[in-house]
Amino acid sequence: MTYICVKGHASDDSDYCSVCGFKMEGTQSSIKSVDFGASSAIDSVVQLNIGKKQENCPSCGIPHKNGLKFCEMCGYNFEDKTPLAQTVVNPALDKLIALTADAPVLQVTASPVVNAMNNNIHPDFKVVITADSSLYTEDADNPFPQNTSERIFHLDLEENLVGRTNRTKNINPEIPLNDAGVSHRHMKFIKSLGGIWQALELGSSNGTKVNGVELEAGVPVDIKSGDSFTLGMWTRITVKNR
Repeated sequence: MTYICVKGHASDDSDYCSVCGFKMEGTQSSIKSVDFGASSAIDSVVQLNIGKKQENCPSCGIPHKNGLKFCEMCGYNFEDKTPLAQTVVNPALDKLIALTADAPVLQVTASPVVNAMNNNIHPDFKVVITADSSLYTEDADNPFPQNTSERIFHLDLEENLVGRTNRTKNINPEIPLNDAGVSHRHMKFIKSLGGIWQALELGSSNGTKVNGVELEAGVPVDIKSGDSFTLGMWTRITVKNR
């Protein structure tokens, strides 16, 4: 059996509409099939009501269920003959909203004191590369580079590889060193998730020292301005604030 609810839905259940959930009225007929044709579902409901005078909602036009105070579609009050109450307009509130909508957005910038504090916590660094003759041990195959000027690299990337360039293996360090005692992938200067700069030994052949202390491979170490790294045959790397 197929049942027609007050909203015109074809329901499989006789107690509550299986489409919209409304309670089925006893005045609704049970039918096997409905051919609405050109008629609307609402017209069909009107035709199927039995034994009661049909009244349509004057506001939205759908059939009204006898005995209900309000229209189930639009909320029209059949007792007071009034439509559903509309939202009360508050002109003063609307004016206030309009004024604040065009108000300029206040831009808040950190004070010089705050910026200075942040720079002290997470400073930006540069490294200075020099050839230090005090580190050099005489080697006929690798003479000490005389009159070599210092080189400066800014730590602009999250990771900065230190080592010797190898075009064949596509190793191109951000901080390239021309020192036979330095590995192609010797060490890195990295920025941690917390914004702290660290040095990371990559397991180089000859190792790396910071302030005279050997670094352990694979263990990142926080760095600060003034730290001095020695590696290879003559390379000294000094960390400085930018």
